Amino acid sequence: MVDPLLKALPKWTLVGYPRLVRLNPAVAWKTRGNGAVALTLSSDEHSADDGQAHVPSDQELADVLERASRVVAAGAALDDPSCGPGVVVSPRTLDMELYQEAVATIVPAERASRAIVQAQALSWSAGTRRGIIGAAAALAWPQQSVTFEILAYRHPSRIGTPRDVSDRCLERIEGAIPDSFHTRGRRGSALSVPSSPCPVLLGIRARSASHLPKVVDLLEGEAPASWRIFVTNHATDDHRLFAQVPSAPTGGATLQPFRPYDVIVEIGPPSRRRRGGHLLRGATLLQGRMRIAQITLAAFEPTKGLRNVLEALAPGDRCEVFGLCTRPDVLNLAKVRPLVVAPRPPPEPRPRCCDRSMRSCGRAGGLRCRTCGKRVEWQRPAAASSTASPVEVGRWYEVPAEARGHLHRPEAFDAQPP
Repeated sequence: MVDPLLKALPKWTLVGYPRLVRLNPAVAWKTRGNGAVALTLSSDEHSADDGQAHVPSDQELADVLERASRVVAAGAALDDPSCGPGVVVSPRTLDMELYQEAVATIVPAERASRAIVQAQALSWSAGTRRGIIGAAAALAWPQQSVTFEILAYRHPSRIGTPRDVSDRCLERIEGAIPDSFHTRGRRGSALSVPSSPCPVLLGIRARSASHLPKVVDLLEGEAPASWRIFVTNHATDDHRLFAQVPSAPTGGATLQPFRPYDVIVEIGPPSRRRRGGHLLRGATLLQGRMRIAQITLAAFEPTKGLRNVLEALAPGDRCEVFGLCTRPDVLNLAKVRPLVVAPRPPPEPRPRCCDRSMRSCGRAGGLRCRTCGKRVEWQRPAAASSTASPVEVGRWYEVPAEARGHLHRPEAFDAQPP
């Protein structure tokens, strides 16, 4: 979208990197109104000798809006009822609070329209109008924490066909760009190569932009038609930073759907994994010394090892948990940090018979007395012989890279400053 926009605006020059801004990952519609691209432009006709920035006139803003909206409309699936493209052209940045709301809550189009009017900006939208929410929020992004992404685009004739990006190629890219992240999964899965029939060949993310141009030279197989580097809010945890604080219920749910939450909970009774490998466990939502609501913590199969952490917690353990709420009072976990854990009771000893410990019956199961031959049913305790908790207090446990959203900040970033 960036190249067609710049081509349609020959009198304007791109300043810095274009912005690729993701918003609330808990929304139901995901790719519709959930993110935007923003450009900072400079007029070639108004290069001031005194170094002061040119303030565009109303006529110039209207001309840019008309040209940009034509480009966006041409690339939008306007016959899709869920489609809602939007364009915002502003002489200044928008109120930062709009971004904070859009990354962690549901923002109505009317809220975005008020921010647009306050900034003396112009807008165009169609369909659901969600596009102006993302466009306005992208112009309100303060860029306090940033990462970068290079997107390589496919030749139009290849769109819809299988991508030719080898595991060896991605391994070389990881080696050449030391601060790259979310390029491959735990078992080498290609996280940076889309599976949808979109124009993107691959996207490589890094904490700095300096090494990203190397990606183009390292590609093997399918050659990109073009590429561009974006500054992004990926892996910033901004949705966690601006997450709402739940309040005591007044008849409805405490955790509202389509919002991220970072809360303190007290773990409830154990529960078994459900069909498909999913684990749901009850917990009490805490605020200070108050117990304000009962909620459910969900660790679905893609969270992999995070389910083991949730299982290892004992009733009464207290944790800080972060995740997305998609159903009332159900939190889909992304991160867990044990805060207070109780000592575990020692495992139950083997039963005795005839003054001796009974022996295992092997694959047949149960135990047998070596003296009289008596048999009993018995299962080996799951807990270790130590009374210490199997989880580490103060440590953040998180879902694997395959299950992380765009905004999820890896905990490894704390140990590896950029």
